[in-house]
Amino acid sequence: MRLLLWIILLATIVECAKIDNKDSKNVDETKKDSKKKPEMKKTVDSTKKSDTNKNDEQKTKKRLWFDGKSEWGEHSLNLCYKSDPLPQDYHCYQYYRNYEVVYVDPIAVNPIILVFRKLIPQKLVHGFLEDVYKKQNRTKKDKKDDEDFINDYLKTYKRRKANETLLSHTGMSGVARVFRRAQALIQTLNFNNSGMWQVLSFQKGGHAAPHYDYITYSSPDQYSKTTRKNGNRFLTFALTLKSADIGGETVFVLANLTVQTGPGDVLLFTNMNRDMTPAVGSAHAECPVESGEKITATLWLRPRGQELFYSYMQDDNSFAYDLDKLIAPKRDLFGMSPIYDVYVYQKLMMEAFAAEHARKLTTEKSMGTGKSGKAGKK
Repeated sequence: MRLLLWIILLATIVECAKIDNKDSKNVDETKKDSKKKPEMKKTVDSTKKSDTNKNDEQKTKKRLWFDGKSEWGEHSLNLCYKSDPLPQDYHCYQYYRNYEVVYVDPIAVNPIILVFRKLIPQKLVHGFLEDVYKKQNRTKKDKKDDEDFINDYLKTYKRRKANETLLSHTGMSGVARVFRRAQALIQTLNFNNSGMWQVLSFQKGGHAAPHYDYITYSSPDQYSKTTRKNGNRFLTFALTLKSADIGGETVFVLANLTVQTGPGDVLLFTNMNRDMTPAVGSAHAECPVESGEKITATLWLRPRGQELFYSYMQDDNSFAYDLDKLIAPKRDLFGMSPIYDVYVYQKLMMEAFAAEHARKLTTEKSMGTGKSGKAGKK
């Protein structure tokens, strides 16, 4: 009996020892695995970094050949491949209109070049694009011989490679919402005095060589009816509906500026001086699209009835307009052009000073007559 008990005891001890050995091995393996896990993370991080590097390499521009490259100068094309660092004294502006914040990014003063960031929300941008696609489908169904001739001509035209669609201001609901919002938030400008929306779609290889929006005529006799009535193209309002993945920037070739916009941003710049001559610095181009698609909708505003056109800078520069009317508009001073705002304040201050001086003189006279009357009674 005792021998049997000893055998059972030894068997239990051996089993316990085996279990302890297994547990210790499992612990050691888990420790080894835990040590290996950081290495796994490192490999994952390295793969992520390699993927991001690949994406960065894919997004870098490759200076590919495109149809119409011969229409570009070397200097103009180089602007498409450079990045402008912001100056140290650079400032953005914002103002409030209809309980909304309007963000303004000033690029240049003369000519005025501004970017209204996210002026049009994405929902309205999508609505505008839907109307564009509807109009394009209609024109495909109802093609005319003249339109076919123009399209065939544009295929051979190398200075601009883009598909064009024209839309009225408020003919379609999505387009109308964008038009009304622009007029409500930028009240310094009269958008009613502008032509139709010009929607341009730049596919891969699409571009627009350096040009002016200002229309040049050989003589005043050749002016169009619109130019005779409302003047030349005074200001360009270009809304970005879709931005390209690579390329598609707007460059101002004589001002050495490169501007990049996203969906909902508006690029705004003046095309003419106050003496009706073209603004030299407004010469611009659309960089070639290397990947994706860029779609813009443009309005050209005419000078007739424009508050901005009849304003001028404080330094009496006859070629520069009052930038404050766009970056910090004051509704109380609308209609006071061509008087600059500072001059208005000076005039008001002088009038207030003259009124105060006259009031002092009258009080002194009244006090003097009162004293003389009292002295006579004594």
